[in-house]
Amino acid sequence: MNHKKIYAIIMLAMVLSMSACGKPVSKAEIIEEVSVDPQYVTTILEKLVSEEFTGRLTGTEGNKKAEEFLRSEMEAIGLVAPEFATSYLHGFDMLVPIKQKVTELEIVDVNGESVHKFDFGDDFTEYIARDFAMGIGAFEGAYTIIDDPFAINKVADLTSDDIWVFSRNATGTYSYDVFFKMVLASERKPKVIVYESDQLNNGHFILSPFTGLMRQNDNENGVLIYRVSPDAFQTIKDSEEKYLRVSTTADLRRVEVSNVVGMIDGKADHGYVISAHFDHLGDNLDGTVNYGALDNASGVSAMMAIAEAMVRRGEQELDYYFIAFNGEEEGLHGSTAFVRAGFLDVDKFKIINMDMLGSNIPIEFEISTTHPQSAELSEWILNNAQDYGLNAITSNIGASDHFPFEQAGFPAVTLIEFDKRYYHTPYDTIDASIDLEHLADLAQFVFELLQ
Repeated sequence: MNHKKIYAIIMLAMVLSMSACGKPVSKAEIIEEVSVDPQYVTTILEKLVSEEFTGRLTGTEGNKKAEEFLRSEMEAIGLVAPEFATSYLHGFDMLVPIKQKVTELEIVDVNGESVHKFDFGDDFTEYIARDFAMGIGAFEGAYTIIDDPFAINKVADLTSDDIWVFSRNATGTYSYDVFFKMVLASERKPKVIVYESDQLNNGHFILSPFTGLMRQNDNENGVLIYRVSPDAFQTIKDSEEKYLRVSTTADLRRVEVSNVVGMIDGKADHGYVISAHFDHLGDNLDGTVNYGALDNASGVSAMMAIAEAMVRRGEQELDYYFIAFNGEEEGLHGSTAFVRAGFLDVDKFKIINMDMLGSNIPIEFEISTTHPQSAELSEWILNNAQDYGLNAITSNIGASDHFPFEQAGFPAVTLIEFDKRYYHTPYDTIDASIDLEHLADLAQFVFELLQ
């Protein structure tokens, strides 16, 4: 018997019991059961992954349109704009790499004529996650294949070429940070580093706009860096022509963006933050778009449906803030800016963040925390989730918007179904990733949990 039938039976038993005792039953004593609207979940989800928003990359027009859509939707369903969020918006600035054109990599002959062009995403992608990696630039020159892991710190003595191409065998014993530092410690640095990588999902590289420690486009001490698939590496290795042409235009910009914040002002001065990030990876400029259905249009649609149901239910005892965070993919910028602003008392609010929910394959429902003050909240959700029939576990994933809250002392969790099949690729669509009924059911679970 499912939870809704149990609820209905309990309510009926209460009514019959009061009637049998001769006590009149008023409407106030019979609380109408309110549920999350599955159609509303689907409506929000479909809108967020639409062509209009082109992947919702922070700092782009598509992201701005998604921001405005969520703002207007929060207003339409009856959420209140808190005092600190003018017209539901909490603004902040951040750095984000925005492409001007698709990244290029090709084999050329000695005269510069193209011999083989590689496909972005399937064959290669740029690497711009550290301050020694250039985000914008182009180069053409001869390359040397390095397959010996013991040759990394002496490559400059082995070749006069400006492009160094490393096999997985050459890099496999090192972390990437150590690997790059060793290469760049050479007296003569390369102009370009190409390295073989198997970080692909369904044949496509895992993409990310995360820039890490990168602070400028034209780093005079930096190099252009590219990851290539095993097949692309083999093509480069086997080519009779030993010249490559590369080009990267991931222009690093400081942009003004916003989180979208609505609330239900309850009777108390404490309560919950329900959150989910709405940004994703944007347009690849090669005819493909990273729609981000599971990551994280799913979490936002669940959050909005919970908010809509709670408004329908009526007056609440607690305060509830519903926050659609921006800039998560670049490094939790939106949630970090919100926490640093100090809007909420750390002793009065608990955070439930939702990131990647409603996977259409059997997968664990994770309640993720990283700090001890979240243990009680995590255990409470775990017990309720298991009673609800979910395959729930606890985990310690830190790479989502609960993390800045935890660092500041809030009890905070992320609810996540970490389905990696299409993660950070153009294949993360509703049809490929999402079970709509399951997503609505997870939203219903969180709604009931909060009640």
